[in-house]
Amino acid sequence: TKLLFFHAPWCPQCREMEASIQRRGVPSGVTVFKVDYDSNQSLRQKYGVTLQTTFVKVDDEGNKVASYVAYEEPRFSSVERELLR
Repeated sequence: TKLLFFHAPWCPQCREMEASIQRRGVPSGVTVFKVDYDSNQSLRQKYGVTLQTTFVKVDDEGNKVASYVAYEEPRFSSVERELLR
């Protein structure tokens, strides 16, 4: 499973999410790719991302499968609940 994590270094929720990932790790078979929210407008547009802390689940061809905004609950457990079950 591939997840794109749209983050910004100035975003407190993004830093909280990063700490959560570093503390707990991610499940086996899951890869998280950090995407800089500020400098990747084309990817934001492609996947309809309008807020940092958005995770986009993509298939092997890079097509969007689902997305989840973790802004209100910036812990990786919320991403697991919404995108990995």
